[in-house]
Amino acid sequence: SSALAGEPEALDPEGHPLPVQAVPAARDGIVLYTVQAGDTVYGLAKRFGLKPETIIWANEALIGQPDRLRVGQVLRILPVDGAYHVVQSGDTLYALARRFGVTVEAIVRCPYNHLPDPDRLRVGTSLVIPGAKGGGGVPRLLHYQGPIPADALQGTGSYIWPLRGRITQRFHKGHPGLDIGAPKGTPVRAVDSGFVIQAAWDDSGYGNCIVIEHGNGVRTLYAHLSAYSVSAGESVEKGQVIGEVGSSGRATGPHLHLEFIVQGEWKDPLLFLPPLN
Repeated sequence: SSALAGEPEALDPEGHPLPVQAVPAARDGIVLYTVQAGDTVYGLAKRFGLKPETIIWANEALIGQPDRLRVGQVLRILPVDGAYHVVQSGDTLYALARRFGVTVEAIVRCPYNHLPDPDRLRVGTSLVIPGAKGGGGVPRLLHYQGPIPADALQGTGSYIWPLRGRITQRFHKGHPGLDIGAPKGTPVRAVDSGFVIQAAWDDSGYGNCIVIEHGNGVRTLYAHLSAYSVSAGESVEKGQVIGEVGSSGRATGPHLHLEFIVQGEWKDPLLFLPPLN
């Protein structure tokens, strides 16, 4: 079979042509897919049963700009969640396992990898790293654009505190949220279940910032984080750790800045959170 007119030919790892649009959901190796109008990273991930990050990790062109798919762009689609790596000079299985947070055995036993001599990796060999944790600067999806998926988790409408700490600044005109002081690295939890629409640096002073859509017009925002545990485009459970306290952006000392945005208006988080003991 041949590629569509004007499109690059899609080949499987052995060099056999693939019909670029006939990419099966169940795959026995890395295959190629040509981006169509309306495609999104999240939509493709769902279609192929993968996490959004897996689509990004396998395609260098999406790193740093995962939201900008181009019609006609040819993407690698991995057979399982994980990362894609082309063996470089000096690579060893041990080093790759450490970098991607997996075991050597996981790489060797992966049925999609052809490693006749695991002690001698051949430069240029394509590897699937199943279950990769995203080491070595592997990116996350930063912003989710488009309609919220029908199967995304919805909020319950009751909320928990995102962490234990001391209130250092309350909600008032000019300060649209609640500041909770806590040591750097303290886990921050989602106040309710929902769908992450942002997990990215915010230039307005919020630094590392997560925004969760809970449904029914409710969003929560978590700012000044030192680390993320989630990506945009994924559902989170109520109480799930989503990041860690920090002082990124314009912040004096480590604290969490929490906002509740209800029907487009900023509300006092203390109206929604359980009473302080």
